Amino acid sequence: MNKKLIGIGHAIIDVLCKVDDDFLQDHNLVKGSMTLIDLAMVKKLSNLHVEKISSGGSVANTMATLGNLGVDCKFFGIVGDDEFGEKFITEIEKTNCQFIGKKVSNQTSAICFILITSDGERTMCTYLGCASQIDENFINENDFLSTHLLYLEGYLWDSLNTSNALKKAIKIAKKNNVKIAFSLSDSFCVARHKVDFINLIENDLDILFANESEFLELSSQSQFSVLEAKNFIDHASINNQQFLSIITRSQHGCCIINKQNPTLEISVKKVEKIVDTSGAGDNFASGWLFGYCQNYSTTESSMLANLLASHIIQQLGARFNKEQILKILNK
Repeated sequence: MNKKLIGIGHAIIDVLCKVDDDFLQDHNLVKGSMTLIDLAMVKKLSNLHVEKISSGGSVANTMATLGNLGVDCKFFGIVGDDEFGEKFITEIEKTNCQFIGKKVSNQTSAICFILITSDGERTMCTYLGCASQIDENFINENDFLSTHLLYLEGYLWDSLNTSNALKKAIKIAKKNNVKIAFSLSDSFCVARHKVDFINLIENDLDILFANESEFLELSSQSQFSVLEAKNFIDHASINNQQFLSIITRSQHGCCIINKQNPTLEISVKKVEKIVDTSGAGDNFASGWLFGYCQNYSTTESSMLANLLASHIIQQLGARFNKEQILKILNK
């Protein structure tokens, strides 16, 4: 059965630029992190040489890949009534993912400068513009009818109004027996909202996506251990018996933890040259959720997720086109 999905996230335009480590240091940017910036910093970064401009946003990237894979999916986000807003809507709908968000007047669409160093690592500087202005009144219960899964990103918790809107969406999803998946987004984001995220695990979530650094921040652990990870998840989800945690570990593949089955560790083939790590987690999630939609086993879903993540980091930018995905799947 082809399940229906809704994603709620920041609608962002990505501007990709190559920089050196000194640039990051000079601007007090932590490699691999996401930093919220103001218009003054936008103006400064606009002087960089631009390699590529494309639509982005964590959940939006996942939904775009799912749409190209033929999944019935919708994306909710906020854009301004400007050129970037139009670009975002046009590009996501080209993937066959329906845009059900809002376009607001006299507001600026979000922009993210993705700064790529020679090792392929990406450091994000994000001006949110109107993207975080998701209000409770925008959440419509009719959108959840016949939907099987709601996918959310942790970044949205940085705005109180938006987090309240997500809480409403979660409440509606649970009322309609819609599964809820959540991405931790960024280790600094986890640090800001750790208590809320652990509360979500205990009471609301069905599926959690996290990379190793995000999980270590969430669990207050200094070094990753499968045993300690399972102990933390079992404790945090003590009242949530169906909870499934999926932890990505770069070259070590991924780790799948839940109470119902033994912990799985799925390996990944080594990538010889990493070009840009943007979208690795987003496309991992899309591969895993595609497997969920097609009733794949946990192992099969994880292998597809690893495959898509390993391919996206070999190119510039966080999204595939449909032809690229079909070529990958047919290899």
